Amino acid sequence: MSNGKVEASFDAGWQKRGTGWNYDSNTGHASMIGTMTGKVIDFSHRSRNCRVCEYHMGRKETVPSHDCSKNWQGTSKGMEPDMALEMTHNLNDNGCPIQVLHADNDSTTTARLKVDFKELQKKDDQNHIKKGFSKKLYDLSKTFKELKHPEVIPYLVRCFMYAIKENNDSSENIKSAFSRLVQHIFGDHTSCTDAEWCTYKNDPENYRYKSLPNGKSLSNDALKKRYLL
Repeated sequence: MSNGKVEASFDAGWQKRGTGWNYDSNTGHASMIGTMTGKVIDFSHRSRNCRVCEYHMGRKETVPSHDCSKNWQGTSKGMEPDMALEMTHNLNDNGCPIQVLHADNDSTTTARLKVDFKELQKKDDQNHIKKGFSKKLYDLSKTFKELKHPEVIPYLVRCFMYAIKENNDSSENIKSAFSRLVQHIFGDHTSCTDAEWCTYKNDPENYRYKSLPNGKSLSNDALKKRYLL
């Protein structure tokens, strides 16, 4: 927290995992974690059913007074932005307004938050970035056999995340670093002259990649173009 303003990460989950286009879980949960402390600063849940209600209604009985768990009537996917908005309001009302929120790329959640909190800065969560990038590479492996070797995709993901970690102050710097890493991976070291992580310049003739098959660079131009997109 700085000057009473909080930087936090937000993530949501469902009892029944969604497929990316189909969400039909009856319950959802979410939390916000302070990026400085790593501690949970708020949490929330949504449920579309209540077993106590269902039991008595199924027997056509009057439902007794109880702590009903049903608090949601919308879609499963709609739980995420609603919980994010609720927790952001809770923290704001308790004197801890969220200044920066790290979350996934769910556009609905971002749009809902921006309506009530116009000054809120949204940053992509690195765990979600890593997962999303990994998924794209595994999808590409169906087309490009070079990605099927068990060491290749983890290596490419490490390179990608390294570019983000070392240049997270500027999107342009990330783009430049990523482009340089791609050239390196595909055997072009012209941009590696001042890169500490590349030792090609020390012994070009004997240079080998530690994490690529046979120590050799990738060479598929079509894959290179897809990787740069």
